[in-house]
Amino acid sequence: MYKLPIGKLELYAGVGGYISYGLSGKTKITKSYTLPDGNHVTEEERDAFKDAEKNGAGFRKVDFGASALAGVKLKNGLFANIGYQFGLTDIASDTDTKYFNRSLQLHVGYLFALK
Repeated sequence: MYKLPIGKLELYAGVGGYISYGLSGKTKITKSYTLPDGNHVTEEERDAFKDAEKNGAGFRKVDFGASALAGVKLKNGLFANIGYQFGLTDIASDTDTKYFNRSLQLHVGYLFALK
C-alpha cells in the first residue's frame, strides 16, 4: 500500500493477491424450449460445489488471484475506495468451459480512531 498525504486528505493505492474459499453456493439454470403445444420453461437449481456426476455444478471451492485498490481518506475519518479482483484460477473443475472470478468493489466508510 502506498500513501500520499495532500493537505487535508490522503490518497492511497496498492496491489496484492487474494485467496478465497467457497463455503456454500447454488446455481440456477433456466431452460426454454418449444413443445408441440407451446413454449415451456424450466428452472433447475444445483449445489455449486458438488460434482457434476452428483447433479452439482462442479465448481472448485478454492480461488486465488490478483487485486488492486485505490482510494482517498479525509482527516475526519471518512474514506472511499475502489478495488478490483482478477481471478487466476479456473474454478470449473470438470468441464471444457473455463470460469474465472472477477470482482469490482466500491467502499465508503468512516474510520474510528481509538486512543
